[in-house]
Amino acid sequence: MKSNTIISGIWLVFIGLVVLLHNFDIIDFNFWAIIKLIPLLIIALGINLIVQNKPYGGYITIGVNVVICSVLLIKGLTTPRDSYSSQDLFSENISINDNKDEDMVQRVESIYENDEKAKLIFNGGSGNYVFEQKDSANLFVAWSINDKMGIELNTTKKDNEQKTLIVNSKSFGKSKNRTNTTYFTLHKNPIWDLEFNIGAANFTCDLSGYKISNMNINSGAANMKLTLGEPLNGVTKIEIATAASKIYLKLPKDAACSYTQESILSSKKISGFDIQEGDVYKTSNFDEATNRYEIDLTGAANSFEVTRY
Repeated sequence: MKSNTIISGIWLVFIGLVVLLHNFDIIDFNFWAIIKLIPLLIIALGINLIVQNKPYGGYITIGVNVVICSVLLIKGLTTPRDSYSSQDLFSENISINDNKDEDMVQRVESIYENDEKAKLIFNGGSGNYVFEQKDSANLFVAWSINDKMGIELNTTKKDNEQKTLIVNSKSFGKSKNRTNTTYFTLHKNPIWDLEFNIGAANFTCDLSGYKISNMNINSGAANMKLTLGEPLNGVTKIEIATAASKIYLKLPKDAACSYTQESILSSKKISGFDIQEGDVYKTSNFDEATNRYEIDLTGAANSFEVTRY
């Protein structure tokens, strides 16, 4: 058997076991902690290229990959969750405060004040997050029906700039149960800039009736189901940075869209992208469209699927 086949098997077994054991609460694995060690995979690839076709090269490569898997496993199991967050990895300006449980409530809302633009930064760990598309008189509402979930809202606005909503949601105690659900909804009038920073979570979001300027999603070991409508605000950029996650994205059948992926050990199934230019996939109407989506996926060990409706 070729060493490359064995190495692929090692990584698939490693990733599958870690995600499975974490999802069933057998282990508590900090996926954020290992993302900064992803360059080790590049080192392993370089070693593979150096020693290939040399005596014992296959054994050396297999040994290196086993060692890297061990390092990632130890790092993920021994690093406290508070030591790494999505902001440490992907955001320059926002950090999650270590709020006490008594500072959190089960419902928060922000009043709509004829805001033309608004930004939402949603920070959450493990749990179940559901965006409900419905008419709302408020700019933003988030609530939980489970007393083990808490929510905190901070609002900032300078002069006539867009209003920024920073929402923190977390489970109380040591529970990592994904059945702990937080719901949220937005007002449909503003143009939204969205940022979601979530952990090992289920994330369901239907934004088909909203105007989106940008959407940034940072996650680890998440299961995401996203639905978007026709792009309505020029170029809408969707940036997804995640590891060991499943991402299902639904787009209108006529929506102009491009897709790029910088994600190792990942799979993709994309519908309606008829043109490929290097690493960029495009719909046939992308270049001529005024309103369009630009999707960029980065990370490792992801499954990405785009369907049309």
